[in-house]
Amino acid sequence: LTLIRFNQGGTALSWAPSSVSQSPDLLVTGFEDGVIRLLELFNHERLKTAELRLQQVFKPHSAPVTAVAFKGNGEILATGSSDCTVFFFLVGRKYCPMGFVHVPGPVQALDWSAHSHSENRLLVLCQSGHVVELQSPDPNAEVPTRTFLLPDLPRRSFRFKSIKSQIKREQELARRQTVKEKKEEEEELPPLFIPDPPSPLCCGFYSRPGQFWLSMGGFDAGFLYHCEFSENQEEDPNQRQDKPFDFVPITDADNDPVCSITFSSNRKLLLCGMSSGSIRIYPLQPGDHDLSSMRAFWALSVH
Repeated sequence: LTLIRFNQGGTALSWAPSSVSQSPDLLVTGFEDGVIRLLELFNHERLKTAELRLQQVFKPHSAPVTAVAFKGNGEILATGSSDCTVFFFLVGRKYCPMGFVHVPGPVQALDWSAHSHSENRLLVLCQSGHVVELQSPDPNAEVPTRTFLLPDLPRRSFRFKSIKSQIKREQELARRQTVKEKKEEEEELPPLFIPDPPSPLCCGFYSRPGQFWLSMGGFDAGFLYHCEFSENQEEDPNQRQDKPFDFVPITDADNDPVCSITFSSNRKLLLCGMSSGSIRIYPLQPGDHDLSSMRAFWALSVH
């Protein structure tokens, strides 16, 4: 359709919801220098051509923008960066800054809670394995214009603790119980192991209020992990050790982690972007928050 060039490379993008955009084709783009640009896709019907027109520019971050996400009703835009901050903007004809918060690690992804949740919250997924849940800032609150820092925004924290070696050990015990071979029962079980440094967090998404799925890279690849926020939130986020309460194995993914996840509009298809460049499409049963129907899939190598 069209092409536009910038001096800095693009690192994140999202279409603005049509319900809040003055134009039905507004693209929010993040760049490696921390800049956000709003680009309108303008169609010349008579000439049958299109062009991207710059609508607004602002620089909320000091490092690459890694994620942009609109709140469900489109009222607020959240941006995340490898500078370990999340910035909020009030959406309108002009996007106005509301403030920012610090998080424990470089931001990998952002996910707003669904309409079905009782409260509007933002799930912040950090590359370091930290997950932070932030309450949506009040659009009517006074903006801290001096620093834009939002120090009192309610939050919950989670820090992933590896359970893959435990899973492998339990699988081996189950296998030995099935075959009942004495010689194998005498062999040493796979050792318990916690990777150091921790495995990187690749992506994730909400399942239910307070619960979420994570995909990890490195040693912990090969599974999706179902996690939840602990009731004990007094512990230092950097000292937490939170184990997932459930998991789903991913076929042939020990060395090919899921690095991006999205759903079809009716949430009956789960689309996974793999580290190898392939895309997998998993059909799901309606309302399957536990991913119990995530079995067969289509795969296509595109990158």
